[in-house]
Amino acid sequence: MKHLFTLLMILPLGLLAQYPPSRASFWFVKGKQADEAHAYHEAERAYTQAIRMGYRPLRQAYLARATARARQQAYQAALDDYNKAIALDPYYAKAYANRGNTFAALGMHRRAIQDFDKAIRLGLNDARIYCLRGISLALEGEFRKALADFDQSLRIDRRYAEAYFQRGLLWQQWGYPERAAGDFEKAILYDPSDQDAKDALRRLRNQTAYQYGQPDADFAQSTPHTYQPNRGSWEEPQEKSRPAEPEPAPPTSPPVAEALDDYHIDQNLPRSRMYKPDAIAIVIGNRHYEHASEVRFAHKDASMVKKYLTQVLGFREGNVVLLEDATTSDFQVYFGTPENPQGKLYNMVKPGKSELFVYYSGHGAPDLKEKKAFFLPVDCDPNYIQLGGYSLEAFYQNLARIPATSKTVVLDACFSGINIYQNLSLVRIKTDPNRLADPNLVVLSSSTAEQPASWYNAKGQGLFTWFFLRAIQDVRHADANADGQLTLREVHAYLSDPTDGIPYYARRLHGIEQTPLLLGKDKERVLMSY
Repeated sequence: MKHLFTLLMILPLGLLAQYPPSRASFWFVKGKQADEAHAYHEAERAYTQAIRMGYRPLRQAYLARATARARQQAYQAALDDYNKAIALDPYYAKAYANRGNTFAALGMHRRAIQDFDKAIRLGLNDARIYCLRGISLALEGEFRKALADFDQSLRIDRRYAEAYFQRGLLWQQWGYPERAAGDFEKAILYDPSDQDAKDALRRLRNQTAYQYGQPDADFAQSTPHTYQPNRGSWEEPQEKSRPAEPEPAPPTSPPVAEALDDYHIDQNLPRSRMYKPDAIAIVIGNRHYEHASEVRFAHKDASMVKKYLTQVLGFREGNVVLLEDATTSDFQVYFGTPENPQGKLYNMVKPGKSELFVYYSGHGAPDLKEKKAFFLPVDCDPNYIQLGGYSLEAFYQNLARIPATSKTVVLDACFSGINIYQNLSLVRIKTDPNRLADPNLVVLSSSTAEQPASWYNAKGQGLFTWFFLRAIQDVRHADANADGQLTLREVHAYLSDPTDGIPYYARRLHGIEQTPLLLGKDKERVLMSY
């Protein structure tokens, strides 16, 4: 198991460029190197030299030395340094977080909770902090608050093994062995070296096996794994307080198996460095159809995409057009016709300045004679789709004529017609909605031409849209090369993960195949910088 709490303060890559070479900087870097080598006594001495020589910012040097001291169990000396760092900067969130962990190591969990609260209020949205606060809350008997913190930790980092382990211990003590087992399994999945989680899972299964006369011989006489606090890199005090028995009422959080990591994409939207005052977006959610089945979650999908565009991706509110239940006329007015491509969208774009983003959630369908793909406006009879539908071919051709610097299209729609036409299974529909002639156009589509696009009923959204937005929210995992830029190729890889992406969950939830597609030349286009 990786250490739960490591030094939150890391040496900025531009440190030596930011501070001219000096003796103080030399000693600070030397301390950092000793820290990385786990030579904490040497690190403490180096940081002390840096402080004596006037290292700037001084608060950073005190924080570094405090952490080195804490790792040597010199807790009071560490607290003194954390206090000095906070005195220099009362808004230093990392100092509050680290001081809180020191209080927790001393068993002073009320003081620890106060410091974790302060760090979170100051904007430190870190999975480790919520997990640490959850541990202290549990040890103070505040089990529901602890559970909420473990949940929040996993919303921030869905692969955080320690939070799964700690929550599993809480589930176990609360009397929910199936949920506990699910969390222990997740902890092992994301950290296969975690022997504590393996032991806890075996003990749990052993207890269950006794009911059927099949105990594990190795653990037949072992005691249940009780709730324990942080197993971090610091040695903990010998005497640990233990929570009393929790109240028997069932917790409010859902079972692990019912949702994808209890993830909520409408909360804790990520911060980005994006500001695009000239970018234009058209967001369409077609739910209520006159001649076809309802697309239940299209309106929510569209509103959530607009929220991410304006709050994360840097689009101005006035430059994002939200169309709910777009008619044939709406498509023609905004995207133009084959004869006249200069619709409203064309006129909204600043030539050579504007980026263009188009999102669509709703029905798509093929023309059964020519097998060409169409958007299905809400007032169109699919039996006359050539007359009332909006051709994808015309859509791409008209986008190619718009003088935007880049054009990104995201489609959560099924163009196979399987949800539109009866007895379609007797006809093999092969449409190709994705032929792109425009080198500036990239399309991210929910499925291949023959596949349906499924829903995620538990979240009230399309499965593809939910994963698309989760990739943005979970940017630190979706950004595969960790360069601070999330590209469309990385988004597609995140969505297409065979064990944790759309292909897996489409089979798990609906028993169908769904494979997202990414088409276009500029697949390395940056969707988000952070």
